Amino acid sequence: MEPFIPTFSPGVGYYAKRVLEGEPFSLVRYGNGEWKLIVPDLPEWRRRRGKDSKPPSPLRQMWESPTGRKATRESFLLTPKEENYFPAIWHQPMSRARGWLPVVKRFLVENGLEDLPWHDGNVFKDAVETDRMERMVLALRSQPLPVFLIGPDHLSLLGDYLPVERHVVTHMMLHPVDDVLRLEEEVLACSQPGIFAFSCAIVGKILVQRLYPLLGQESFLIDFGSSWDGYCGHKSRGYHKSLTPKRIKLVLEGR
Repeated sequence: MEPFIPTFSPGVGYYAKRVLEGEPFSLVRYGNGEWKLIVPDLPEWRRRRGKDSKPPSPLRQMWESPTGRKATRESFLLTPKEENYFPAIWHQPMSRARGWLPVVKRFLVENGLEDLPWHDGNVFKDAVETDRMERMVLALRSQPLPVFLIGPDHLSLLGDYLPVERHVVTHMMLHPVDDVLRLEEEVLACSQPGIFAFSCAIVGKILVQRLYPLLGQESFLIDFGSSWDGYCGHKSRGYHKSLTPKRIKLVLEGR
């Protein structure tokens, strides 16, 4: 059986502590959705029965176009090899089940990226499932830097609990080139240093990589993905389904 790529898995408390103590880092997570765009020649994988006939969404069609694949792959190949830049990988059991994992490993070797210091990309999913996101919320609330949200409008609820200075609202149909450049300009217009919380799918991952050389030594660039959705009335992922009002209140308001 293909062994997993080793990862550093300290839990969300490690990242919350760095936030609280003012030790900037950038974190960007890669899973099967990203590998499908980044890595050529992945084995074909058929969805479960009943899903094969469903046509691809317009968003998926756009990102699986040559333009979307090129933007995502070029961004990943420029991954900074810096001490406080944390690439993270998740979905490894599913990648292995699909036969993708050895292909991903070969791609990394061929592109000189086999020695990346991988972190565990499940960190926020695990924290949501165990209510340990409370640690990140407390750290964000207790530290002195402004927080900037880059994500959909329903995340505006976080402004009631975190020191959000500005919310750069994104929409679903983010273009892999045009919207990346537009959002990059909007982020750079924010006051710095700060904590930039990205929740805008693959565009967020590209933005973290592009902005790191400019902001990464003094600011935090964190790819939260969909982690906050369940706390904002938008249960977009399976791991949000068990979030009750009581658990949401516990995380956002504390014990």
